[in-house]
Amino acid sequence: SYYNIFPRSSNRVKNHNLRVEASRSSGIVFMNAMALVDMFMDCVKWTELFPSIVAASKTLAVVSSGMGGTHEGALHLLYEEMEVLSPLVATREFCELRYCQQVEQGSWIV
Repeated sequence: SYYNIFPRSSNRVKNHNLRVEASRSSGIVFMNAMALVDMFMDCVKWTELFPSIVAASKTLAVVSSGMGGTHEGALHLLYEEMEVLSPLVATREFCELRYCQQVEQGSWIV
C-alpha cells in the first residue's frame, strides 16, 4: 500500500513560518533507465520532457556530479517554474535538490 512504501515522518517541524509541500509517487517506466535518469538530471531535457507543466528550469549548482561518469550519487540544486494550463492557477517558482541513486542494475531513484 501507499503508506508501506512512503511511511509518515515522526519528526514534524514545529516552525510556523515554514511551509512544506511534497508529493510522492512510485511507478514503473518501460524505457532505458540511463536515458530516463539523464532526462531527469538535465534541465533542458527535463523541460522538453514535460513542456506543458515546466515553464523554466535551471541548474543553480552541481553539489555532486556523480561517480564514474554516471549520475550515481549526483546532487543538483535546481530552480524551476511549474505551471498548470489554467488562467486561474499562478505559475509556481521554487528551488529543489534533486538526488540520483542507483538501487540495482537498471533500477534508479531520483
